[in-house]
Amino acid sequence: MDQKLSESLQDYLKIILTLINQKVVARTKDIAKIKKVSMPSTTEAIKKLSKAGYVKYSAREFINLTPKGKQVAVYLANRNIFLQNFLQDILELDEANASQEACALEHHLSGDTLERLSLLYQFLTQCPLQKQPCVDNFKNCLKKYNSEENTSSENHDCFIGQQFPHIQPENNTVHILLSSMKEGQAGTLLLLSPNSRVTSKLIKKGFIPGSKILLEKKGYSTFPYIIKVNSLSIEVDPEFADSIEIAIERNKDSKENILSGIFPLSYLSADSEFRIVKIKAKGEIRRRLLDIGFIKGQKGHVVREALLRDPIEININGTNISLRRSEAKLIDIEVLN
Repeated sequence: MDQKLSESLQDYLKIILTLINQKVVARTKDIAKIKKVSMPSTTEAIKKLSKAGYVKYSAREFINLTPKGKQVAVYLANRNIFLQNFLQDILELDEANASQEACALEHHLSGDTLERLSLLYQFLTQCPLQKQPCVDNFKNCLKKYNSEENTSSENHDCFIGQQFPHIQPENNTVHILLSSMKEGQAGTLLLLSPNSRVTSKLIKKGFIPGSKILLEKKGYSTFPYIIKVNSLSIEVDPEFADSIEIAIERNKDSKENILSGIFPLSYLSADSEFRIVKIKAKGEIRRRLLDIGFIKGQKGHVVREALLRDPIEININGTNISLRRSEAKLIDIEVLN
């Protein structure tokens, strides 16, 4: 598409195509009415399109698209329709908002970006490697985010699920809350609170997932945390410090513990030492954990992890015990190394 074609002229081409499809012909007065501009403004725009080879037009005649004009108009119209579908089908915006947002977005997307978005749409809706389309899982997460009922039990531990923060998926990172970071620590912002009200406030402040984070000063009481987000200094109230999840890189050559505070045992990787603070399990699971040595104040050591990191092998009082991470997350610990 000709990159010199202005946003306004692009809109004129789409309107002409729509009128031709609906009424067979396109008249200047109809174009002006849809575009909500004066007849002289419309005539001037049509002349520009004619001069550039997109339309055939003479005074007091119908306006027709040239082959070049039709090709570009069809591309523009389909681009708009795709963006509307993406916003409705993936993000579940209502039709009115999707239409408005698509019009705002379409003129600012390059061809490469549009191509990547179309591939993303295909992946989310049709990826053959997924047992069910990714978009279905995302919609369940949206329902939970919007506090709707009847969400799938499979989504209870998803990225906006009940467990927050989450188990780190890789051995070279650990996921912690902002409140547990030390001054001077840096990481990547991964997730925001499942609470939509809190998330909205944090995003407006500039906390966007994927951003680089540096904690300059911890907050307390009425004094805010001072954080650099993508090298830009932002203040945030202490009440939000448990609503921001950060990925911190592990330094395997350093003996310094990057975790501080109380965490579920499920957070730990191999060669981590800990002290048990609290058993949160109830009923039979609680009795089993107590029987095998998981008692408040007892020290332990993570010996190894299975290939897929579950289960983990724990040494308590000289005895190695295999523990699933679903059980380990019911044990609060303090990291010792």
